[in-house]
Amino acid sequence: MARKRKKTALCLNEILTDDLLVEILHRIPCKSAFQCKSVCKKWRKLISKTYFTRCFARRHRSDHRKKRRELGEEGVVVKRSFNHLFFIPSEYKHQFSFDFLPFFSSKQKNPTTFIAGSSNNLFLCTADQAAYYVCNPMTNHWIALPPPPPLLESVHIYPGLVVFGSSMSRTTFKVIRVLVPVTGEKKLSEFEVDVFCSITGKWGRLKTGPSPKPFIWSVRRSPAICYRGRLHWIATSENQMVVYDVRKNSFCFIIEPPKNSTKHSVVPALSGAFYVAQFSKRSSKLKLWQLDYPDNEQAEPKWRFKGKFMLHEYVRHGRRWLTELFIKRVLTIHRHDRNIIYLGANSEVWYLAGKFRCHRYVVSCNLRTKTLDLVYESQNDLFHRADYAYSIGFRMWPPPISPARP
Repeated sequence: MARKRKKTALCLNEILTDDLLVEILHRIPCKSAFQCKSVCKKWRKLISKTYFTRCFARRHRSDHRKKRRELGEEGVVVKRSFNHLFFIPSEYKHQFSFDFLPFFSSKQKNPTTFIAGSSNNLFLCTADQAAYYVCNPMTNHWIALPPPPPLLESVHIYPGLVVFGSSMSRTTFKVIRVLVPVTGEKKLSEFEVDVFCSITGKWGRLKTGPSPKPFIWSVRRSPAICYRGRLHWIATSENQMVVYDVRKNSFCFIIEPPKNSTKHSVVPALSGAFYVAQFSKRSSKLKLWQLDYPDNEQAEPKWRFKGKFMLHEYVRHGRRWLTELFIKRVLTIHRHDRNIIYLGANSEVWYLAGKFRCHRYVVSCNLRTKTLDLVYESQNDLFHRADYAYSIGFRMWPPPISPARP
């Protein structure tokens, strides 16, 4: 079969010129175009060229904008991988996977956190903080990074991924590892960081500039959120947000949590905005704040209150037992519609076979129509560990991953 396919490809390549192939292939959908890369080396090289991606963009730009506008609640599906939840466009549901990563089969026996960072639909993955991979789960493309510098002392590692430039033909990125010494309650203002640059293909260990004030990193490891070329962690015991500027190699801001907020959930940056949310289980009250960066890069960003929403007043759609669910927390926001928020919920707890059990759910909350809809259900006990949620954007052409230089 493989021999027959190869012979067919050779025959087509003898008949069709490169211009004719581009004229044909740039008209097909993105998923099919990526599948055509596997036909032969010539097609792979042709489809990877900047000229092809430009032709593809001109052809599909209007359709892509229309699909993004139509991508509402029904256009998003939820997938779970160990303790990670992914909210992805329905077009990607059959191809979205991490099974292609070299270490992933071993994770079946030890389901832990394997995503160390994300940016622009690319993911930084690791099994043990010693080997790192940057991958695109929509296209199953990945690269292995060279080993990072060895650790000379006991440290906590806080990694992150920053994508600086992403065109349809090339992506540049940096991987950051903040090395926090195990010092107990001692406040620090300077840290060592390991930085990998995709342009040079090398790691480097640097000393950061002093932060605005000393602080203590929290033991809990909230994932870094990339926004405006900076990494943001909820990293202190007071729920302060620590901001690291990759270009300047310094912690530029220590942002206090919003006023009148207690424990809040960080919602990933999307469509030029960055939110935090707070949900009160007792009163079913949802509050949202947006982080505003001023034009002056030296000025500290401020929180702006977006609104308060009483979810017990919302209309609940779906099966009758949806009214018996208990909403627990905010997961994420729809990537292209800020009025749709996804919430984690569970049913009443019961005792079975020596264990307390309950069903876990994801509920979409539409602030525009004031409705709640059930979008995901799981009876798996691992679902209670799904502490990290990622909202995947709908891209006209998935960001490519160039091989790391030796």
